[in-house]
Amino acid sequence: GGEEEEEEVFFSWGLDAARGGGRRGGKPVSSRCFPPHTGSAVFPLVSLMNHSCEPNVQVIYLESNAAVAIALRGIADGEELCIQYVSAEAPLEERRRELRRRYGFECACALCTSQARGRVGKRGRDLHSI
Repeated sequence: GGEEEEEEVFFSWGLDAARGGGRRGGKPVSSRCFPPHTGSAVFPLVSLMNHSCEPNVQVIYLESNAAVAIALRGIADGEELCIQYVSAEAPLEERRRELRRRYGFECACALCTSQARGRVGKRGRDLHSI
């Protein structure tokens, strides 16, 4: 492939760093913690959305520099809005490995929990009801 590897950049992440305190008090973070991208933006409300392999929201980014969240199904009052960080089409262990590597956590959403228990197939269908 003709893809070039992005240069790794370290920056501080923390309140002191945000207030101009440099690395003092901030946690050093590698740019490789984030997916490859062109440009940067901060969307505070989108950043509050956690991951699920069965998301209830999809975020689209418009050329006008706006982010729009679109419901993928009915959402109950008070239900957490979740987006997909990795493809649910990938096998369970591949999804978990990618989430650990890129985001530092192991997914425990309903789909992953069911698949780990051997109760659902790759597409999320409950094998006991087939």
